[in-house]
Amino acid sequence: MKKLIVFVCHGSIHRSVVAEIYLKQLLVANGLTENFEVISRGTQKEPPRHKSITQYEPEWSASEPSLRELQVDIPQLSAHESCPLTSNIMNRASIVIAMTTTVMDEIRELFLTHPAKLIFFNTLADGKIDLVDCYGSDDLSLHARVNTEIVMTLRQHYKKLLQML
Repeated sequence: MKKLIVFVCHGSIHRSVVAEIYLKQLLVANGLTENFEVISRGTQKEPPRHKSITQYEPEWSASEPSLRELQVDIPQLSAHESCPLTSNIMNRASIVIAMTTTVMDEIRELFLTHPAKLIFFNTLADGKIDLVDCYGSDDLSLHARVNTEIVMTLRQHYKKLLQML
Protein backbone atom coordinates (compact mmCIF):
# COMPACT_ATOMS: atom_id res chain seq x y z
CA MET A 1 0.00 0.00 0.00
CA LYS A 2 1.33 3.42 -0.97
CA LYS A 3 2.09 5.95 1.73
CA LEU A 4 0.05 9.13 1.31
CA ILE A 5 1.84 12.47 1.62
CA VAL A 6 -0.47 15.50 1.81
CA PHE A 7 0.70 19.11 1.43
CA VAL A 8 -1.79 21.65 2.77
CA CYS A 9 -2.08 25.40 2.32
CA HIS A 10 -5.13 27.61 2.62
CA GLY A 11 -6.60 27.33 -0.87
CA SER A 12 -4.71 24.43 -2.48
CA ILE A 13 -3.96 26.83 -5.32
CA HIS A 14 -0.25 27.68 -5.08
CA ARG A 15 2.15 26.62 -2.33
CA SER A 16 0.85 23.12 -1.57
CA VAL A 17 0.34 22.43 -5.28
CA VAL A 18 3.91 23.43 -6.18
CA ALA A 19 5.14 21.15 -3.37
CA GLU A 20 2.91 18.28 -4.55
CA ILE A 21 3.99 18.51 -8.17
CA TYR A 22 7.67 18.98 -7.44
CA LEU A 23 7.79 16.06 -4.98
CA LYS A 24 6.07 13.89 -7.61
CA GLN A 25 8.78 14.93 -10.07
CA LEU A 26 11.48 13.93 -7.56
CA LEU A 27 9.80 10.57 -6.93
CA VAL A 28 9.63 9.85 -10.67
CA ALA A 29 13.27 10.87 -11.17
CA ASN A 30 14.34 8.54 -8.35
CA GLY A 31 12.11 5.58 -9.19
CA LEU A 32 10.02 5.88 -6.05
CA THR A 33 6.50 6.33 -7.44
CA GLU A 34 5.38 2.81 -6.52
CA ASN A 35 5.78 3.55 -2.80
CA PHE A 36 4.19 6.98 -2.44
CA GLU A 37 1.11 8.96 -3.38
CA VAL A 38 1.35 12.76 -3.16
CA ILE A 39 -1.59 15.18 -3.12
CA SER A 40 -2.35 18.73 -2.03
CA ARG A 41 -5.37 20.06 -0.21
CA GLY A 42 -6.64 23.31 1.31
CA THR A 43 -8.21 24.36 4.58
CA GLN A 44 -10.56 26.86 2.96
CA LYS A 45 -14.16 26.78 4.14
CA GLU A 46 -15.55 28.20 0.89
CA PRO A 47 -14.56 26.91 -2.56
CA PRO A 48 -11.95 29.12 -4.23
CA ARG A 49 -12.92 31.28 -7.20
CA HIS A 50 -10.82 29.12 -9.55
CA LYS A 51 -9.38 25.61 -9.39
CA SER A 52 -5.80 26.35 -10.46
CA ILE A 53 -3.22 29.12 -10.03
CA THR A 54 -3.06 29.41 -13.83
CA GLN A 55 -6.55 30.96 -13.68
CA TYR A 56 -5.57 33.68 -11.20
CA GLU A 57 -4.19 37.03 -12.26
CA PRO A 58 -1.90 38.70 -11.26
CA GLU A 59 -0.59 35.65 -9.39
CA TRP A 60 -0.01 33.44 -12.44
CA SER A 61 1.91 36.12 -14.35
CA ALA A 62 4.10 36.65 -11.30
CA SER A 63 4.67 32.94 -10.58
CA GLU A 64 5.01 31.41 -14.03
CA PRO A 65 8.54 32.67 -14.84
CA SER A 66 10.10 31.27 -11.67
CA LEU A 67 8.14 28.01 -11.91
CA ARG A 68 9.43 27.51 -15.45
CA GLU A 69 12.98 28.37 -14.36
CA LEU A 70 12.71 25.86 -11.49
CA GLN A 71 11.38 23.26 -13.96
CA VAL A 72 8.11 22.66 -12.14
CA ASP A 73 5.77 20.68 -14.41
CA ILE A 74 3.47 23.44 -15.74
CA PRO A 75 0.96 21.07 -17.43
CA GLN A 76 0.42 19.27 -14.10
CA LEU A 77 0.07 22.64 -12.38
CA SER A 78 -2.50 23.74 -14.96
CA ALA A 79 -4.47 20.51 -14.59
CA HIS A 80 -4.62 20.73 -10.78
CA GLU A 81 -8.01 21.35 -9.20
CA SER A 82 -8.22 22.77 -5.70
CA CYS A 83 -9.75 20.38 -3.16
CA PRO A 84 -10.43 20.76 0.57
CA LEU A 85 -8.78 18.65 3.24
CA THR A 86 -11.27 16.05 4.51
CA SER A 87 -11.49 13.54 7.34
CA ASN A 88 -11.10 10.74 4.82
CA ILE A 89 -7.80 12.19 3.60
CA MET A 90 -6.63 12.76 7.18
CA ASN A 91 -7.41 9.12 8.01
CA ARG A 92 -5.54 7.83 4.95
CA ALA A 93 -2.54 10.15 5.24
CA SER A 94 0.83 8.89 6.37
CA ILE A 95 1.89 12.49 6.88
CA VAL A 96 0.24 15.91 6.49
CA ILE A 97 2.53 18.86 5.82
CA ALA A 98 1.21 22.32 6.66
CA MET A 99 2.81 25.01 4.51
CA THR A 100 2.47 27.74 7.20
CA THR A 101 1.82 28.04 10.92
CA THR A 102 -1.62 29.50 10.21
CA VAL A 103 -2.53 26.46 8.11
CA MET A 104 -1.16 24.17 10.83
CA ASP A 105 -3.44 25.86 13.35
CA GLU A 106 -6.42 25.53 10.98
CA ILE A 107 -5.73 21.80 10.53
CA ARG A 108 -5.46 21.28 14.29
CA GLU A 109 -8.75 23.09 14.77
CA LEU A 110 -10.51 21.08 12.06
CA PHE A 111 -9.01 17.66 12.87
CA LEU A 112 -8.22 17.38 16.57
CA THR A 113 -7.58 13.63 16.49
CA HIS A 114 -4.67 13.55 14.03
CA PRO A 115 -1.82 15.67 15.50
CA ALA A 116 0.87 12.97 15.19
CA LYS A 117 0.57 12.96 11.41
CA LEU A 118 1.01 16.73 11.15
CA ILE A 119 4.30 18.55 10.52
CA PHE A 120 5.20 22.07 9.47
CA PHE A 121 6.93 22.40 6.04
CA ASN A 122 9.50 24.59 7.75
CA THR A 123 10.62 21.47 9.71
CA LEU A 124 12.13 20.04 6.53
CA ALA A 125 14.39 23.09 6.23
CA ASP A 126 15.30 23.12 9.92
CA GLY A 127 13.08 26.14 10.59
CA LYS A 128 14.81 28.44 8.12
CA ILE A 129 11.93 29.46 5.85
CA ASP A 130 8.57 31.17 6.04
CA LEU A 131 6.25 30.58 3.08
CA VAL A 132 4.14 33.71 2.85
CA ASP A 133 0.85 33.66 0.95
CA CYS A 134 1.24 35.28 -2.47
CA TYR A 135 -2.51 35.66 -3.00
CA GLY A 136 -3.29 38.98 -4.70
CA SER A 137 0.37 39.83 -5.29
CA ASP A 138 1.95 40.68 -8.63
CA ASP A 139 5.43 40.90 -7.06
CA LEU A 140 7.67 38.68 -9.20
CA SER A 141 10.39 38.58 -6.54
CA LEU A 142 7.93 37.44 -3.85
CA HIS A 143 6.59 34.64 -6.06
CA ALA A 144 10.11 33.66 -7.09
CA ARG A 145 11.24 33.52 -3.46
CA VAL A 146 8.29 31.37 -2.35
CA ASN A 147 8.55 29.03 -5.35
CA THR A 148 12.32 28.71 -4.92
CA GLU A 149 11.99 27.99 -1.19
CA ILE A 150 9.50 25.20 -1.85
CA VAL A 151 11.49 23.59 -4.66
CA MET A 152 14.90 23.92 -2.99
CA THR A 153 13.60 22.63 0.34
CA LEU A 154 12.16 19.55 -1.33
CA ARG A 155 15.21 19.06 -3.55
CA GLN A 156 17.52 19.17 -0.53
CA HIS A 157 15.33 17.42 2.03
CA TYR A 158 12.93 15.03 0.27
CA LYS A 159 14.86 12.00 1.59
CA LYS A 160 14.42 13.34 5.12
CA LEU A 161 10.68 13.61 4.47
CA LEU A 162 10.46 10.05 3.15
CA GLN A 163 12.37 8.77 6.18
CA MET A 164 9.70 10.34 8.44
CA LEU A 165 7.11 7.94 7.05
